[in-house]
Amino acid sequence: MVNKQVAGRWKTRVRIGLVVVVGAFVLLLAALYTTFTAMSRHGVKTDVAMWEERLGTPEELYARYPHREVNPSALKVETLSAELGVDLATKIMSERTHPRADAADDFESIGDDIHQYTWQEWARSGAGSAPPPEALAAFLTAHAEALEALRQALREGEAPRWELQLEKGLEGPIPNLLGQIKLQRLLMSEALAQNHAGHTGKALETLEAAGRLNEALADDPILITQLIAVAAHRMQAMTLRRLEEIPGVWAQTLAEHDYEETMRTAISLEAWNLAHLDPAQVAEGLPWWQRLLARVGAPYIRSCAYDTSRRWMRRLDAQAANPGPCRMAGDLSDRNEEWPTSWWNVYGQFFGNPLHLAFSAFGRVSRMEVEDELTGQWIELTNARRTAGGEWPGAWPRSVPSQACPQGHWTYEISPDGEASIAFSESLEWPQFQGAKSSGRRSSAIEGV
Repeated sequence: MVNKQVAGRWKTRVRIGLVVVVGAFVLLLAALYTTFTAMSRHGVKTDVAMWEERLGTPEELYARYPHREVNPSALKVETLSAELGVDLATKIMSERTHPRADAADDFESIGDDIHQYTWQEWARSGAGSAPPPEALAAFLTAHAEALEALRQALREGEAPRWELQLEKGLEGPIPNLLGQIKLQRLLMSEALAQNHAGHTGKALETLEAAGRLNEALADDPILITQLIAVAAHRMQAMTLRRLEEIPGVWAQTLAEHDYEETMRTAISLEAWNLAHLDPAQVAEGLPWWQRLLARVGAPYIRSCAYDTSRRWMRRLDAQAANPGPCRMAGDLSDRNEEWPTSWWNVYGQFFGNPLHLAFSAFGRVSRMEVEDELTGQWIELTNARRTAGGEWPGAWPRSVPSQACPQGHWTYEISPDGEASIAFSESLEWPQFQGAKSSGRRSSAIEGV
């Protein structure tokens, strides 16, 4: 009997304990829900308002970047590039022109040759050039008519433009960026091969076509699109200075577009989208229980989004206060640790790395601007030489500060044997980035091939 009474009292205490624990847990959830609901409402008044002050309301933003469909020029370029085996149409658009399987295989078979040939030529600092590898040369010859048609289509008429639909958010279409960078590399290899053959005029036409292709990306406020546009422009600048007899107008052409400003806009739009995040809308089309979780957790999700967007805003303000950052070796001052997120922000803690990746884009812009500066200075120097009747100018500035990397400067020298060179004063190492290496130097001395 006594044992039964003890057991009964123990069970009663356990039940009471469970009720207390469950009750405390429910109260904690209610308190958290109330707290994050209040924070979410505060975010609507503050964070959303701050971002809309910078980029505008949804209506103003969509008016600034209106809904755009692909234009006929872009469709023509898609068709012509498909003949070369390069796919510029997104995979989900089955009605658009995609390469035949055999054409795509032919192009992929020379991918390594394109990569090695362009990197080899871009790394060259002296005069002279090498012929393209045999397989690449054969491809360029076999597709000469298609390449010429593509070159004419890009240089003449309306510039190609692909879809832009910001109102769809993450669901909005973007160009086939992998195809874009592949086509740019092919055009760069063709221009280098044309230069080696002595066809500088044709190489300049190829570079002009590549520039027109990149115009389709350069103004769009999408971060990944901007990264591809910057990479393509850098390749064009490195290719251009390998050419002989470059008209002076190309120095101005390189500097026409402000990539730092469009990159800042693209990063701002990423944070603007966070501030306007609607969890229920994002969960549309998902299973019912995920839609339910999105609705119940909406206050917390929004609070995390607001907190993360504030972190991006602070980083943008710091970058704007110190423009022209040159992220070279040992300089990774945009690391996540310097821009901590709130401890309760699981989104910011778990997805914090995109902040570093996004703001490393400014370093990529700096790297591109260094190439622009070197190419621009070489163009001006060689044009001054032609004006002087073939003599390297003796009165040319011996040291010019760099705008892209203020910690360094460009030096001009004439060697005892009469060869000229322009070189950056610091070692240009970018260990945090992949991509073609640059010596940061251009010389008139013949370099072995």
